[in-house]
Parts: sequence; structure tokens; C-alpha cells
Amino acid sequence: MYRADVSQTGVGTGNPIFNPATLWNFTTNGTVSSVAVVGGVVYFGSNDGNVYAVNSTDGSEIWNCSTLKHV
Repeated sequence: MYRADVSQTGVGTGNPIFNPATLWNFTTNGTVSSVAVVGGVVYFGSNDGNVYAVNSTDGSEIWNCSTLKHV
């Protein structure tokens, strides 16, 4: 099931077949949306008003772009 359960928490209840480890952390000033990983780059939006591109190997920021529009 998408995001693991009916409440879409993203938390599985079964026994994992591997022991995942945190490779890196990336901090934003908001809640992070679901991510897309393409060609070694992690793309995601944040409630801080930015879209980010982060290196999937070391977690370093490649770029960010403000999604706020000035009228």
C-alpha cells in the first residue's frame, strides 16, 4: 500500500529484510514533501517555500529555488 498504511504514515509494521542506516541529514525550515530521486539527485519541496536538489550520496545541497511568487 502507498505510504505503508491507510493513514499514509509511511511507517511499515512488518520486519524489514535489511537494517537501513541514515547516510546523511538535510535540514529545511519546514516539513518536507515526498521525494523523487533521479540520476543521483534527490528533489523535494518544503513548507519553507523552497524546492531543493540534494546530492543523494553525501546530502550536500546542489541548489534550491523559492516557490513563492512575488506579485
